Amino acid sequence: MANRSWTQHGCRCLNRFVLNHTMIVSFDQPIPDAELDQYLKDIENQMLGSGRVETFAARRHIRVPADDHSPVFVASAIIQLGVADVDALNAVFTVPGTEELIQRWQSRHPYQVVWTNHEALSPCQSTTADGPDRWQGVRPAHPAARQPSRRDVDA
Repeated sequence: MANRSWTQHGCRCLNRFVLNHTMIVSFDQPIPDAELDQYLKDIENQMLGSGRVETFAARRHIRVPADDHSPVFVASAIIQLGVADVDALNAVFTVPGTEELIQRWQSRHPYQVVWTNHEALSPCQSTTADGPDRWQGVRPAHPAARQPSRRDVDA
């Protein structure tokens, strides 16, 4: 793996996968919660079923008044895929059925997406398999700034 584009981090958990593919999704009109949940579930099933995606995480956007002044668009949700390498990322874009899934959702609820491909943003990002908000991410420095996670309860 001499041609890798990243440097191993001292925190071994950062070396689980090389790339994150983070998508910011913005539906053109408000979408009912149940529909957004189904959209995220459909994307999750498609991506994890591909065999190329190692981690999947999705969260709803938390709306604040400043969103009214967004220069591009206001997000509806954020999705993050973790893949092993550039080849796996390229394969994700060609997974059979993905184009049909996108077209089906675009016809029901038009949306825009921007994305970035990047290394981990912070130490020890992790996923859990339970609940609609699977990605726990890195905790804020101040405990009052976050909701307790399952790890807090189990610890």
